[in-house]
Amino acid sequence: MNKTLLPHRKFIQSLPTDNPFLPDAYIENLKNLDKVDKERLLYGNFEYSDDQSLLFSIDDISACFRDTPAAWYTYITCDAARQGRDNTVIVIWKGLSIIKIIDIKKAGLDEQAEAIRDLMIKNDVDINHVIVDEVWVGGWLVDILGCRWFIANAATIQPYSAKLLSYRKRNYANLKTQSFFYLQKYLPQVSIYPTCEYKDKIIEEALFIKQVDMDNDNKIKLESKKGIKERLGRSPDYMDAISFRMWWLIKEHGEWTVPEEDRQTKSIEEVNQEELLKFLMEDDDKEDDVMDFDIY
Repeated sequence: MNKTLLPHRKFIQSLPTDNPFLPDAYIENLKNLDKVDKERLLYGNFEYSDDQSLLFSIDDISACFRDTPAAWYTYITCDAARQGRDNTVIVIWKGLSIIKIIDIKKAGLDEQAEAIRDLMIKNDVDINHVIVDEVWVGGWLVDILGCRWFIANAATIQPYSAKLLSYRKRNYANLKTQSFFYLQKYLPQVSIYPTCEYKDKIIEEALFIKQVDMDNDNKIKLESKKGIKERLGRSPDYMDAISFRMWWLIKEHGEWTVPEEDRQTKSIEEVNQEELLKFLMEDDDKEDDVMDFDIY
């Protein structure tokens, strides 16, 4: 069940190209297979999948484990757990680079709060750059720390422009779904330190996150956490904690840039309409891909 071998056993991968007696025609036939079978039978990548409902591919998530230049702004995201239940996962970020992941097992509220405070001091993290899942024990942890909170089932954060143009509205079922789709979009810019102790678990969890009811015209939604836990055998705590980092990006995209001198005195409805429409037309084809704010 835990995908480990007994101490007296070893696995040595053998690919078709390692066999000198295979005819060239056999290898060529493998190269002409569909993408999934080719990855599995020719390259030995048996975790490869082309399931269109999956948000992340093994290639994309594996590419995140790399060294990147240090960024300026630091963040902490935390998926808290009740003592004796799932583990508490704390992720430390510099920009969109994960520099450390801490997994705390069977910790009480005071221990979790103390761990986060200690990490804030060591990594110079502002309290406004700390976010905790508010479900269950997380709500108490938010109260103790006075940090930001993440509510998975909260309503989607909408851009102000959606008030005037309905087609700009984000049709996600909830904030958690919105966060994971943002993570999918920004994954090429996300990096995780190569020596991460939880690399295999992160990759495994990522491959279990998928969209459901894709054929419906209803809101975009992901498989429930309960469903993932039943298939995975545990809670996807690492990917949840990583997805919380997207909250700041979503918030930035939800705020239409009003001139500083107008922010205290005007609502979006009061801003010059011609100026507003010009902004919307210029930004229309960019939507969530725009990165005109400082995330580093």
